[in-house]
Amino acid sequence: MSFSQIKREDIVWFWDPYIPLGRLTMLGGDPGAGKSFITTAIAAALSRGDSLPGEPEGVRGPTVTLMLNAEDDPADTLRPRLENLHADMTKIWLSTEDIILDADGFETIREMVADTDAKLLIIDPIVAFLGPKVNMNNANEVRHIMKGLALMAKKLNIAIVVVRHNRKAPAGAAAGKAIYAGNGSIDFTAATRSELAVTEGKNGVKFMNHIKTNSGRRGPSIQYSIEAMADGSGLFRWGEFVVMMSGQPAGLSKKFKGESEVQAWLFDLLRQHPDGLAAKSIFEMGKMKNYSQTKLEHVKKGVAVSERMAGEWVWKLDPNTKVVVE
Repeated sequence: MSFSQIKREDIVWFWDPYIPLGRLTMLGGDPGAGKSFITTAIAAALSRGDSLPGEPEGVRGPTVTLMLNAEDDPADTLRPRLENLHADMTKIWLSTEDIILDADGFETIREMVADTDAKLLIIDPIVAFLGPKVNMNNANEVRHIMKGLALMAKKLNIAIVVVRHNRKAPAGAAAGKAIYAGNGSIDFTAATRSELAVTEGKNGVKFMNHIKTNSGRRGPSIQYSIEAMADGSGLFRWGEFVVMMSGQPAGLSKKFKGESEVQAWLFDLLRQHPDGLAAKSIFEMGKMKNYSQTKLEHVKKGVAVSERMAGEWVWKLDPNTKVVVE
């Protein structure tokens, strides 16, 4: 088949730009970091027809979520969390089937999606549904399963969020790239269109970071908090959008030499020009401070957005972000 026979398709977003529709999204992080709190918060908001962080009001009506959750007790953990988030329980379904992600398992999931009219499927954690014969470190075995989920998402036109725990880092090891932190084969990540990772920074502040996207547009990190409740449950709250000066996912302390300085300069410059500045003017001003165009293009991500105006590119400060320093 030549590309002349392939019809172009634009990305449709379930939650722009974090979760695409008809594609796979990965959510990773250390055990206990709040991954399941995030998925229940998303499901609760969808059940009421509320917008998710960064979305305009009224972007969707009440939406059904189907959960495959193997770690959290539905009665004493998931239900209390959803109640604290004022979820519409009729819009959130939990599978009670003993599912393995093979041909029979995929068919069972397809039937449940059809029966519930779910638009979001959450698999938490994916390793619990691989089956005893699957080696999660074997790329060939993982790739087959992830490809099956990706095809299901596209065929059913639903969003699928797969949750994965991080591998245990050796004692004293420095933080590496977040995209390689997940447990099992890198093919878990390779099959996804978007990947999110939770981290914890100084003073216990938690962040959801957007660490991979195939769309070319990465969303800013989002703070969140989990407040302990008297009944032993927890109350989840979204916080502010943030961009790290280091260029690293929020909560990770590793910084690139000189990057914080350049990013802070760009942030302050655009804040002083709310109507935006021509990109070529920014490059010229940056050159006077020995900031190369390549460096400015690099630190732009998450700080500025581009618009075509009067035949030239203009950079404007992203209204949803602020710069913070660890």
